[in-house]
Amino acid sequence: MHSSLALHHGHIRTLDPRHPVAEALLIRGETLTAVGSDEEIRSLDRNAESIDLQGRTVLPGFNDSHLHTLGYGRFLGVTDLRGCASVEEMLLRLRPALGDPEDPDSWLTGRGWDQERFHALPQGPSRPFFDRSCLDGLPTRRPLLLERNCGHVGVANTRGLQVLGLFREDPFGPTQVDRDEKGEPTGVLREDALEWVRGQVYRIDFDSALRFFARAGEAFARRGITSVQSDDLGPLGTDLDMLLRLFGALREKDLFPVRLNEQFLLPRREDLETFLEGGYRTGQGDGHFRFGPLKMLLDGSLGARTAALRRDYADDPGNRGLLLYGPEALKERVARAHGAGMQVAIHCIGDRSLQTALEAYEAALAEVPRDARHTIVHCQVGDGELYDRMARLGVVAAVQPPFVASDQSIAPPRLGADRLAGAYPVKGLLDRGILTTGGSDAPVEDPAPLRGLWAAVTRQREPGDPAEGWLPGERISFPEALDLYTRAGARLSFEEHVKGALIPGFYGDLTVLREDPFRVNPEALPDLPVDLTVCGGRITWRSPDL
Repeated sequence: MHSSLALHHGHIRTLDPRHPVAEALLIRGETLTAVGSDEEIRSLDRNAESIDLQGRTVLPGFNDSHLHTLGYGRFLGVTDLRGCASVEEMLLRLRPALGDPEDPDSWLTGRGWDQERFHALPQGPSRPFFDRSCLDGLPTRRPLLLERNCGHVGVANTRGLQVLGLFREDPFGPTQVDRDEKGEPTGVLREDALEWVRGQVYRIDFDSALRFFARAGEAFARRGITSVQSDDLGPLGTDLDMLLRLFGALREKDLFPVRLNEQFLLPRREDLETFLEGGYRTGQGDGHFRFGPLKMLLDGSLGARTAALRRDYADDPGNRGLLLYGPEALKERVARAHGAGMQVAIHCIGDRSLQTALEAYEAALAEVPRDARHTIVHCQVGDGELYDRMARLGVVAAVQPPFVASDQSIAPPRLGADRLAGAYPVKGLLDRGILTTGGSDAPVEDPAPLRGLWAAVTRQREPGDPAEGWLPGERISFPEALDLYTRAGARLSFEEHVKGALIPGFYGDLTVLREDPFRVNPEALPDLPVDLTVCGGRITWRSPDL
């Protein structure tokens, strides 16, 4: 690796309003040293490694503001069920992975199914998902667990339920382990029950976790990503001590080519107290592995009908979803973290969870006013009053534009026309001055930022469909969308002074695209090739075409 790297003959969009466009740049060590003309950059360092971009476009490195690195690395090794149009197609995808049918203890897992795509499966609350009977016909004695793309609901076969002991009395209740009229589990598992099951199924050792992180980091770099804000505690058996040891090993062995800001999911009060007593706080760490916010899950997902709504689901009367913390318990936990100097990020999809989270944030900020940048992760259902409250409190919205493409068949029947009018906001948030960031929630969605940019600009399900976009009043311009994945992400993690733009003195983090995304048809954005990714002056991905 060269100590200096120069890029020449490019179209460099710096996102620095004082110097928006350049031809070349120079990185020394990890730091961007200069941007300017080809002649200016050559005169500064004639010994630097030089790459001729041949007119390609350079942008600041992409920043995904919410995903699950460890979960995504694991996902890359399981059966991918995304796009299946029927239960039968899903089962066909599983067959090559069945392996030795005489091995009764090895779990077979998959993720990515979406029942809304199953053309032969009846919809509605009477049978919202397939059940274990659909899986029991596979020629295997192995236990199976298949997770929906949202990660908030899964289905196990009969063998799996037996291994887990869920035919006996379970501690979760009928809202999280579905049971039939005989009281037997159907195989459908939700929220805390599914989280517990993951802990039994996916528990991994240290070396496996290293491989998952490395696998995910390579995939991120190929997509132009240089920073991620990631939730990695809990479901795969990783505790705080293991996670910190993983970060040390990844740094020492140079296995993870992306900057990571960890969102610490600490669901139990004692976990948070142990964390705080250890002296850990938001902002600690170095430029590659940093301590981010306390992460909290307040509700589920619309697809699983577990997102907490203020009124009944339009397609499931009597169901308003699940609120995983009571209002007072949430206020107590947020106040404790806020008072100790932590940033807090709360998963909220429904409007009831959003209202509850904002009440907790408002109480904490009234007691200790400061620039906390507390965050609503997802922010999918709300109204003008709730969004105005977010703006007044300085609360950040970490949205996932790809959900706009994926949820167009789910949200209308779940919400009804009146609530849909205020759902999946982006432009409405920006117009209120709310700091809004872009992410993927991978492995829920593919982490490719270019797909997220396309979804934010077009709000289409597929390129060209629908032509004007879904809820088109929330479409934003490409420069606004790019800000979600660059400068806004840096502000979320209090790093706007070192990343998010190509400014001398900032990190040398960038992505090189074959064409200029400001000029191409927006429908072409998902397929725009990433030819080079550089993180801290290090080339982490280079296309054979460059």
